[in-house]
Amino acid sequence: MTSFKRTCIGIVGSLLFGVAAAQADVSETILKITAISSDGHSGSWSVGLPSATFNIESSTYNWAYAAGEGNVGIEILARDQHGNPVMDGDGRPIVLGELRSAEIELVEDPQVNLGFTLVAGNAATTTFLVQSALLSFPTLTNPMAETSGTLTVTDSFGFNGATMGRLLANAGQYRSEYNGFVPTGTTFADLIDSFSAGAGGSVSSTDSYTNMIAGTVSDMSAQVEFTLTRRDTASGTTDYRIVPEPASLLLLGLAALAVRRR
Repeated sequence: MTSFKRTCIGIVGSLLFGVAAAQADVSETILKITAISSDGHSGSWSVGLPSATFNIESSTYNWAYAAGEGNVGIEILARDQHGNPVMDGDGRPIVLGELRSAEIELVEDPQVNLGFTLVAGNAATTTFLVQSALLSFPTLTNPMAETSGTLTVTDSFGFNGATMGRLLANAGQYRSEYNGFVPTGTTFADLIDSFSAGAGGSVSSTDSYTNMIAGTVSDMSAQVEFTLTRRDTASGTTDYRIVPEPASLLLLGLAALAVRRR
């Protein structure tokens, strides 16, 4: 065996060992939804890591929920500073929003995917913040990253239209970040501006972004933050993945070629 082949085989062995030995670290909360109404009430709902299913073959954490047809979904209630439900004038809990469906997929590759359907409460507008887990992984240098998102707003009443809006002039509704838990990390992409549906209508907006991240990267997370008009419906799906730099992929290819020529 030539010295080059021995070197390449050693590279393959080292890389494969690194992949096998390295495991992603996932934050204890894998999905959190916060709602703030225009009349000053707020509350949140979350899912913990123990609720997720781990597939050892694909190295993937999954969690999903869907309300049955005709059933009420998960209600996000207004809560006081002690965590107790806030009641309305009739003594009933104030519902800020209803979660009709949700899913999160965390891949150790690494990759973070989100999905949700939310219905706003009775306030004029409600701000929703949908946050993924923080996914940490062995440090990558100068990796490529790509992200995409599709958001949809539907006029549930059928006569007054619906709006899904961004909160800040310099930020999109869907944000992907690295090296810090969103929204305190480094922004990779801010996507999707405000948009509206007409009376009885439903409108979607899609955007994507791909680029190299200069330097080292060791974690990633994503969020969708938007305002939604009274009793209207917003849904979204997002995809965010980071891959090794091209130089590492080239080394893998050369090593594999050397092994095949043994």
